[in-house]
Amino acid sequence: MAYRLDGPLFFAAAHRFLLELTEIAAVSVVILRMSRVSTMDGTGVLVLRDAVERLEHRGVTVLLSGVRDEHRHQLETHGVRTFASTPEAIEHARNHLRSNGTLP
Repeated sequence: MAYRLDGPLFFAAAHRFLLELTEIAAVSVVILRMSRVSTMDGTGVLVLRDAVERLEHRGVTVLLSGVRDEHRHQLETHGVRTFASTPEAIEHARNHLRSNGTLP
């Protein structure tokens, strides 16, 4: 499953969306397309990290693509996996799903 986030990622907007995201069912991998995120404050990063941790705790792999350089460092210091482009994230997801037997 892939989601595209647009605009600034501040606490209020991030909190509502990412809480809903953690309630998704029956998926193995989520790709968050971040190339259109213009601004991300510290609380947005923390909420995003919390959502990633909740999903991974449920066995869902979370990948971020298109993360701007100024945001990448903030996310990677919190252990969030980022990819330069969505095709790279999709390829990683396919390899992951093949390795765990979900895809042939």
